[in-house]
Amino acid sequence: YYQALNHLESGDLEAAQVEARRIEQLLAEDRDRGEGRLEEVAPLAHLLAGVIQDACGDGDDALIHFRRLVERGEGGAKPLLPDPPDRLRRRTRELAAAIGIDGTGNDRVGRDDREAIRWALVLLEDGFVPPREEIRLRVPILEEEAGRPAGTIGTRIGGRAVAIRENRWQAASEIRIAYWLEIALPVYPAPRATERTPTWTVAGGEGERALRADLERAARASLEREIGGIALRTVVRSLGKYWAHRKVKEEAGPVAGAVANLLGVATEAAETRTWLTLPRSISANLMPVPPGTRSLEVSWKDDGGNPRKAELPVSPVGERWSIGIFRTW
Repeated sequence: YYQALNHLESGDLEAAQVEARRIEQLLAEDRDRGEGRLEEVAPLAHLLAGVIQDACGDGDDALIHFRRLVERGEGGAKPLLPDPPDRLRRRTRELAAAIGIDGTGNDRVGRDDREAIRWALVLLEDGFVPPREEIRLRVPILEEEAGRPAGTIGTRIGGRAVAIRENRWQAASEIRIAYWLEIALPVYPAPRATERTPTWTVAGGEGERALRADLERAARASLEREIGGIALRTVVRSLGKYWAHRKVKEEAGPVAGAVANLLGVATEAAETRTWLTLPRSISANLMPVPPGTRSLEVSWKDDGGNPRKAELPVSPVGERWSIGIFRTW
């Protein structure tokens, strides 16, 4: 997505089309797996890829992307946009007519799109996804687990660590704990009590919002999908440190063992590296623009509710589209 935007901003439409095809491949792989990893960003990705293919004159591929957004798919699958904007529907019909099929994909109509107007895609990026933080946990290792290889108990203890992280684990009264394992796992900070949904106006209300991608929600969901594997790897690593400390203690005495244990705890850290400039949300607006348009007025309200205005430069992309990217930061 961002590689494609970079190429568009630098005027390299051919390179942007290469990235659009990569977007197509990633979306297809996600659909085939059925995991929904790209569910939150799929509409935005389809829209951008469709615009790029349309700008390159590849109406067939553009139509595939737009129809996934506005029309029911095979087996009655719902469109990705529950309430598609009229302008996106219109461009979809124009493309269908240009390649000889109507909006249902059945009838040959044999028209071209000479009457189609120029379109502008305005992308509005708001805020930042908060960085991950570290939470340190003490995970109990039961007596029946003590001494067993990490490979045989890692999954069970990793699941226990995730349950403790989520405040879901309670020790049964009859269990016997051999020792406590200290680990660190990544978390996102708690969501704000009141989330602000950005309100944008493009060109005095002429812009029609097509969709909004909540990247913060997608980032949180991605971490939750991965946390089981993260916890397993963390537990296996920490068990290795624990048994190394035990061996040092047996061979070199309790003082050396204590030093080894302190070093192991001190070097334990969660994987909190994230994309620090990932926007909290991206809204996409569509609008018709006269040929030669070089800027549009964008109005919005900041976090304090204060009205703001700015001129947004828009750049031509091919013969049919213009694109502008506005960021609040």
